[in-house]
Amino acid sequence: MKVNERKIVQHKFELNTNKTVIRGETTLALLKQIFNKRSDKSYDWAFATNQSSINLDYIIASYKRR
Repeated sequence: MKVNERKIVQHKFELNTNKTVIRGETTLALLKQIFNKRSDKSYDWAFATNQSSINLDYIIASYKRR
């Protein structure tokens, strides 16, 4: 990924435990080198959510405290 790039990836997974198979899907939001004005630093962010549509412009403020 490039600097300041934002990407949404749909990720399907399968969990095998005690002869039980659990399948699911999650949405990954990946943000590369996003500049934070408060600390004057750039950070990489990764969030996982069950929502299919998310706004990448506001995801950091709403998800980083979860």
